[in-house]
Amino acid sequence: DIAQTGMAAFHFDCKNHPSESMEIVDNRIALVGNINNPETLFAKNPEDVQREVELNLDAQVSLIGPECAIPLQTSIENLKAIPQAVARWHQNQESQHDARRSRESNDKPAAGAVSDATKTYLPGPYDIP
Repeated sequence: DIAQTGMAAFHFDCKNHPSESMEIVDNRIALVGNINNPETLFAKNPEDVQREVELNLDAQVSLIGPECAIPLQTSIENLKAIPQAVARWHQNQESQHDARRSRESNDKPAAGAVSDATKTYLPGPYDIP
């Protein structure tokens, strides 16, 4: 298998489903590429490119890009959609992470508070151990 070659990364094409491919390599090698050139980049629209980028990012593909040689007539808008979709995906991930962290902190009693349910003291930041 390609992960046993010792290479740091492997450029794979869209014939391979990103989730299945990531499962097979099991973090032994980074996967790169996977955006379909003739169908998605050349013949579809930026929204389709974004969906394909998100599919790869959701699968934890390390570097997103065209699978190989880009057809010369590919629209610039579709090519720009790749880094735009990557940036948007990461912003959404940060927002979701921040929302989870906020919910978790709202569920915890404040530092230095006494819990009514267990009558235990929760140390505050200035308490001396």
